Amino acid sequence: MFSFSGVVLGLSLLASASAQATIDVTVGGPNGETVYSPQSVVASPGDHVIFHFNPKNHSVTQSSFNDPCTNLYGGFDSGFHPVPIGQTYGNPTFEVIVKDNNPIWVHCRQAENTAGSHCGKGMVFAVNPGFPGSNNTFAAFQAKALAIGAALSSSAGVSATTTQAIATSTYAASSGAPTIHVTVGGPNGETVYNPTNVVASPGDHVLFHFNPKNHSVTQSSFNDPCTNLYGGFDSGFHPVAIGTTSGNPTFEVIVKDNNPIWVHCRQAENTAGSHCGKGMVFAVNPGFPGSSNTFAAFQAKALAIGAALSSSAGVSATTTQTIATSTYAASSGAPTIHVTVGGPNGETVYNPTNVVASPGDHVLFTFNPKNHSVTQSSFNDPCNNLYGGFDSGFHPVPIGQTYGNPTFEVIVKDNNPIWVHCRQAENTAGSHCGKGMVFAVNAGFPGSSNTFAAFQAKALAVGAALSASAGLSVTTTAAYGSAATPQVVTVTKTVTVEVDAWTTTYAPYPSKTA
Repeated sequence: MFSFSGVVLGLSLLASASAQATIDVTVGGPNGETVYSPQSVVASPGDHVIFHFNPKNHSVTQSSFNDPCTNLYGGFDSGFHPVPIGQTYGNPTFEVIVKDNNPIWVHCRQAENTAGSHCGKGMVFAVNPGFPGSNNTFAAFQAKALAIGAALSSSAGVSATTTQAIATSTYAASSGAPTIHVTVGGPNGETVYNPTNVVASPGDHVLFHFNPKNHSVTQSSFNDPCTNLYGGFDSGFHPVAIGTTSGNPTFEVIVKDNNPIWVHCRQAENTAGSHCGKGMVFAVNPGFPGSSNTFAAFQAKALAIGAALSSSAGVSATTTQTIATSTYAASSGAPTIHVTVGGPNGETVYNPTNVVASPGDHVLFTFNPKNHSVTQSSFNDPCNNLYGGFDSGFHPVPIGQTYGNPTFEVIVKDNNPIWVHCRQAENTAGSHCGKGMVFAVNAGFPGSSNTFAAFQAKALAVGAALSASAGLSVTTTAAYGSAATPQVVTVTKTVTVEVDAWTTTYAPYPSKTA
């Protein structure tokens, strides 16, 4: 009744009339290698493909044969699931239920559009690719991905690799070139690189060490400091808990020539809370004093962008980690309205769903499990980010955590409505916004055209359209219980969508925040 590839790792028949199979696939190697294992499988309609996440930080994202490293519109996306080196139990999983016999093309979107692209390194996967001799084999699909990676690498001015807690001596021993150390963020999450700029020679290694809270090392340009350089490197985000001083992730850049390299943190990009807009930029070989491209001039451009974003936003936004409510009251004298983001078990809901606030009031969002965001949108387009609006970024929280959860604060500037959504799994069938996870400040009163109910109805309509356009249903599950790898899945619904299970445990340290 079904066929399967000889390389399928674990397959068991469902104890049901449909005799569906469960196919297990690992995402990344035990030390973070950029590979799915197996790389391709053959599956029948109704089969379950369960992806098990290994270290370090990967995704399972649907693409297409002709464009392997670009997200398929309306396709599934697991989101990123960082897993510490050495973790072998309780790793997060992501499940895809096959609907037909057509090929399903998958890639890891980590460091997308940069020289460090995982897809560009060949980290792709397929269900039901063409058989040998056809024009859509897995080998042909992977070759297209590798070609994209080669093009990105050749267009970038540097080569970049990411590593997790590898001793500095390893770099020195392997390369024989000097290593320049730079910290990313301060010990309490300050938005700064230290040092802010360095002089380096071709072949030198610049090793970035990530401090709390959640930052990136992303290449930009002198004239556009807060925008990713096309084809440039990008470390991705590396959340680090306050107080962590050992085993912190690192990211390495190898200098290729004497030209300047401009870097920014892309946390909260294009929002009033932009780290780059706060001056969190870095440079290798900037111009010397008196030239037109000094580091000071580069940072001034970044700060000007931040000032423009803050002035154009309808609210001001800051992120904080576990600061007592009384601190806000003492510092501002304004009321603080508390809102939880997600339910205690990851439910896709804000509580309360809407509030009435006055100018100057503080709305303090506290993040619950699993992995959500607080992102400004608009009434007519509830599930799309508002240009220049605020965005908390994602804040993964383990199930069961009730202390030290990250928070995000919005200060209300006027009486106009503020529309908010969770952008987890955006533009996919698993969209949290599409499930109705929206929130409002000062929504219209009953009888008006812009009530909260009307706003949420628009979001649910977006979700229904995304689900209808997707070629398969997806569910994400967490490996709770005694077995690290589930062997049998019982199907109770034909369409179930959930894409953000978070089981990676960083306890006992506090949660992560930008």
